[in-house]
Amino acid sequence: MGHRVFPHGELEPLTTDLWRVRGRLSIPLHRNMVVWRTPDERLLLHSVVALDAVGMGALEQLGQPGIAIVPSSLHLLDAAYYARRYPKMKFIAPSAAKSQIGARVELFGTCEEVLPELGIGSHMVPGTRAPECVYDLPTPGGRTLVFNDVLGGPNAHVEGAPGSALVRRLAVPNNTVGFARIYRWRNLRDVESVRALLGELAQLPDVGLATFSHGEPVREDVSEVLLSVSRDSPRRSSATQDAKNSHSRP
Repeated sequence: MGHRVFPHGELEPLTTDLWRVRGRLSIPLHRNMVVWRTPDERLLLHSVVALDAVGMGALEQLGQPGIAIVPSSLHLLDAAYYARRYPKMKFIAPSAAKSQIGARVELFGTCEEVLPELGIGSHMVPGTRAPECVYDLPTPGGRTLVFNDVLGGPNAHVEGAPGSALVRRLAVPNNTVGFARIYRWRNLRDVESVRALLGELAQLPDVGLATFSHGEPVREDVSEVLLSVSRDSPRRSSATQDAKNSHSRP
């Protein structure tokens, strides 16, 4: 039996050498794969999403998939699909999640060991039940923060699909940037330590973009948005307006 490929959109440029693919799941929830082309023309994939033949062809036109970050034990659905297609791909995971993820997919190493060679920083998220990191990518004109589940963006639900109303209720309140309700209930053990990390990330210089595994990215005022979440005062960013304009996309 072949691997199940869920509906997904096309590769969407975010900035130079950085793309995302927005896919779906069996529940009406969007998920994002982030693709970064490294200086040596390889592709680094964060939270892999299985694509159809056309999508995989488009991905390979960008470069050779070489490294895949498995961001947490909750994001293993399509890892085997990529491992079979790219047997030389190096799978890596946060050190704190190595034992959980390594039981499901063969790991080359940890994010903390491998990513510094590419100029990427890894910020371990404290106080969570499923360990994960925030990644700090060097991108033209600034840096990009790649979040997994600890923060969500707007429009994470699939508008109009059966069950969409329930998923929206479990997502970030007010359809903005912040902690998804279900993540806060099930995974956050120490929300104040996470808020402290967000405050620290807000102080990083030249951050121009933030992506999330679920929901629309923040394309401007990233530091202000992170500070607002760290202070428990959600601030609507341009991502919220982007969400209103993107309900028709896969």
